[in-house]
Amino acid sequence: MRILCCDVRLAGKPHHDWKEGYELMYAFRNLGYTCNIAGPYSTQYSERDIPFIANRYDLIIVTENYPTPSVWKWWNWKSISTPKLFWALDTHIHDYRSMIYGGRFNYVAFGIKRSIEEYKFPMSFPLYYGLSTVHQKDNSILPKEYDTVFLGSIQMGRRKELCERFGIQHLTAFGTEYIKTMKKARICFNSSITNDINAKYFEIMGSGSFMLTNYNQELLDFCDGNQDLLACMYNTDEEIGEKIAYYLEHEDEREAIAKRLYDYVWTHHTWEARAREILKNVQK
Repeated sequence: MRILCCDVRLAGKPHHDWKEGYELMYAFRNLGYTCNIAGPYSTQYSERDIPFIANRYDLIIVTENYPTPSVWKWWNWKSISTPKLFWALDTHIHDYRSMIYGGRFNYVAFGIKRSIEEYKFPMSFPLYYGLSTVHQKDNSILPKEYDTVFLGSIQMGRRKELCERFGIQHLTAFGTEYIKTMKKARICFNSSITNDINAKYFEIMGSGSFMLTNYNQELLDFCDGNQDLLACMYNTDEEIGEKIAYYLEHEDEREAIAKRLYDYVWTHHTWEARAREILKNVQK
């Protein structure tokens, strides 16, 4: 099978090829498939090349969710007859129905499982973020410099309130520095906006540091009810402070949980696993 992924390259940034389309391209290649990338700022094919090369492929995977005209100079998917998959990631904030039906997509993967029922698209399945064996696999052990940190968008609101209340340090980093910064933390805090499965869960566990996150039954179910993962979850705000204090004091227990989860996610939740899931669903 020949596969074409379509996404934008984040040109000029340290994580320029960490976007979903690029990670899937690397994963398919690692599995032995021919896979290329097309999109704005790509060093392989631009988005303008897509209508001329589409018939060379057996499957096209579109992971761009926000194709602004200022960036995407071509976006006419209904003209492409090659089987097409669209990955709808942000259905909690954006309605992709017009994009899906207007583009005549054959398959839709949803980053939020409940959207399958909401959209009722016939050929659809859940698909979550994974860990990158190209960018994130790092077995090094770095000295712990921070107690509890939050990496990511904080702005105003809930996350900012929790960080200030419980003395959680907010840090910003990208690319390999993002991974290294997580490794340097004794506890990496996560507060998801909704009870969906976001990338940060896997990023933290995949760094080898201990994760403290809000309770998420969907994530537990997806991870086979993993009891180490359950130990990392809080149910109330008060429990955040309690668990931070407990796991900072009980270092051996904290690090043992983090190591088991590290081994678990790198075994079951890589981008290669997500690539296999795509193939399983489109080949049905």
